[in-house]
Amino acid sequence: MNEHLRVLYEAAFPTFGEIAAGSEKVSWPLLLEVPEGYSSVPVKLLVVGQETRGWGSGVPRDVEEVVALYRAFELGRWYRATPFWQAVHRLHRLLNPDAPPRAFLWSNLVKVSQHKTRPSPVVEEAVCRLGLLRAEIRITRPDAIVFFTGSSYDGRLRETFPGAALDRLSRFVSRVRHEELPWHSYRTSHPNYLRLSGNWQVLEEIASQVAGGREPAEPGRCT
Repeated sequence: MNEHLRVLYEAAFPTFGEIAAGSEKVSWPLLLEVPEGYSSVPVKLLVVGQETRGWGSGVPRDVEEVVALYRAFELGRWYRATPFWQAVHRLHRLLNPDAPPRAFLWSNLVKVSQHKTRPSPVVEEAVCRLGLLRAEIRITRPDAIVFFTGSSYDGRLRETFPGAALDRLSRFVSRVRHEELPWHSYRTSHPNYLRLSGNWQVLEEIASQVAGGREPAEPGRCT
């Protein structure tokens, strides 16, 4: 998987340089490396956030330097006090209680940030046009995907997966249906909001959906 990811990233790397050179304060791209144990866990989990709050410093030399940052970050090992990483690790434990603690994947719907927040529409569109998230999913073949992106990113989600439908399962959880996504693909609020609103139980709700397998009848489509 990592070899295929490197080929993907090498092809896109020059474009990231062009985007960063033409705009101010654009972060490094979030480029994945599949951790040891991911392929053998019962439920291969991919969590998808919004964008990083900054990522990298200066101009990266090559893809390896960018991937090395992802590797050194160790899937939020030193950020477990934040709601996002608490939620991600909690969800992984619910789905894979006996698996290594960092045997899952993390990506973002928008692969860069700008000024440590969501980039301008021009930068966002240029980056997302590369189709990296869809390619990562094809390569890593997760069993379950959770988009911790909230409703404000639904437009970007639908542009990334044209024709995707969001089927409301509950107040905070929608199933994302698209031919390139596994059945267990869900969009929920960002963990910051789940914590502040007192809806942390959403993690158990999603885990229960995954454990329940594929439902024979689809819920009504959320428009």
